[in-house]
Amino acid sequence: MCPACRESPPAALLLHFFNPGCPCSRFNLDHIRELTRTYGERVNIVAVLEEDSTDTLIDGFRRTGLPIQAVVDSNRTLATAVGVYSTPQAVILDTRGTLIYRGNYNSSRYCVDRRTEYARIALDYRATSFVLRYPQTSTHLITIVFLFLNINTHGP
Repeated sequence: MCPACRESPPAALLLHFFNPGCPCSRFNLDHIRELTRTYGERVNIVAVLEEDSTDTLIDGFRRTGLPIQAVVDSNRTLATAVGVYSTPQAVILDTRGTLIYRGNYNSSRYCVDRRTEYARIALDYRATSFVLRYPQTSTHLITIVFLFLNINTHGP
């Protein structure tokens, strides 16, 4: 099991695509903290850091104080595999690797409109067993994600 994963398998994996140099990623921090507090026991949340300099990324991420693992995706291998094109974005996979959600966190720039907190809504639906599924997702995707996490994980 990857270092970013807990001993007992989580109900889902939330990949938080983040760039410390991106203003929108910084606006999103309180929302990520809330998701971590609310779902952290049931969902494995991993920050995927995107930028060129690994040292800059890790330092910038550590300054956020987010209590989650981080991986560096400097060549966008993971982002490309899951279809992410910008930060901040969320990707939520269930334990079988089925894509539950991929996209923006909110329609509001500051993630303050609860009605459009898309990642939270997807996690809530997952918790009630009503799953939004993307049928084109294959087991190949989950293999790529977990191999990437095994190789590139950095502590919080």
